[in-house]
Amino acid sequence: MKNRLASDVTRNWGRLFLVYGIPSIAMQLVGNLSNSTPAVAGTWAAGFAVMGTACLINARRCGRVHCWFTGPWFLLASVLTVLRYLEVISLSWPTILNAGMLGALVLFFVSENIWGKYFGEQADENNQPSC
Repeated sequence: MKNRLASDVTRNWGRLFLVYGIPSIAMQLVGNLSNSTPAVAGTWAAGFAVMGTACLINARRCGRVHCWFTGPWFLLASVLTVLRYLEVISLSWPTILNAGMLGALVLFFVSENIWGKYFGEQADENNQPSC
């Protein structure tokens, strides 16, 4: 049990900032300060891909519920970013960023309110896995 909890990237502030904070900040900065479409597309596609991959790895390692949903969501946002850059789709840049980030927040809160923090564990009254 302790290994599962220790492997949860969301329980360590440093790892959490590294895989979610830095990409999120970079995406916001480039989106707001850059007039370069390739810079925006590259930063956003990479940021969403990093966060999505981290979520799926975390889901597999520790069973964190929201990661099973936000991982594919972030990867979809990464693909949509590339498709927008290639002009295959006509979504606006703000729509992609807002849908990617806000959608992940909704998936986070809804999924963990329904199923708890970890799949495959019985939770105690504080929604923490019991040993």
